[in-house]
Formats: sequence, C-alpha cells, structure tokens
Amino acid sequence: MATVLELSLDQLFTLDPDPARPNGQEGGHGVLIGRHNSRPHRVRALGVRWESLASPEGPLRFGLVTYDAGVSTTVGAPPLGHDGIEHAYLLSGTLVRTVGTVGTVGTDQYQLATGDSFELDARVPHALFNPGPHPTNLLWVLDPNTDAPPQAN
Repeated sequence: MATVLELSLDQLFTLDPDPARPNGQEGGHGVLIGRHNSRPHRVRALGVRWESLASPEGPLRFGLVTYDAGVSTTVGAPPLGHDGIEHAYLLSGTLVRTVGTVGTVGTDQYQLATGDSFELDARVPHALFNPGPHPTNLLWVLDPNTDAPPQAN
C-alpha cells in the first residue's frame, strides 16, 4: 500500500502526536491506538459499515468495510464514480465488482473471494455486491484525493 500511495512506511502509519484524540483513540508520540470496540465508524447504508482504522484527521482513509450478505452499494441504481483511487483486500467473504456502466460496452464484472485484492480508478462507474451467504470484510485504502469512503446508497 505504501508503494502505491508513494509513501514511506513511516508516513503511512505515523500520526500527529497531538494528545487530543477523537473518541475511541488513544496514544501519543506518533502512535494511535484504536480499540476494536470503540473505533470511529459509520453506517453508509443498510448493511454497509465503514470502520476507520486511521486518524480521521489524517490524509489517509484506511478502514475496515463490511457488506452484509445480499447488500449492494447501488441498490438498484446504476454504478457511480467519484474522484480518487480505491484499494481493497478481501479479508473474508465474496464480492462481485462491477466496473463500467451496466448495459454498455466495456462493462466488466469480477468475482472476488477471500484473499483477492483490487485497485480501481474510482472515476470509472463501479458498484459492489455481496452475493452472500456471509458478510464480506474488506481492508480498504483510499488515496488522499478520494472524495468519499465507498459509496452506498
């Protein structure tokens, strides 16, 4: 991830040693600890959860994303695009990644499983779907220019 983002490992994981930390975070001297039961998180849509694994004030968007079985990022809408580059690694589960506008030439679908990864120019319309039967967990990194965490409507 550090190579793709053109960062050193120190830059990737070093944080501002400001002792005033958001809820669920502790640390100092460039260390940030996010306890598993109190990390910042948000529900992007019914069945999609984004859990921050990096400082919310930092430039890197690094998180754990969970898609419940049967959940799609677009729920009947066409795939969407946004600025940035997405990088993900499937920790568990399965995922169908649609890239391009459905019904047009150049649309591709990728079946992904535990241990697979992807990198995507997020300006290209895209969608995610978990065909189930279990939740899918992804380790997700978005470049600093990405305008939002993974979209879910």
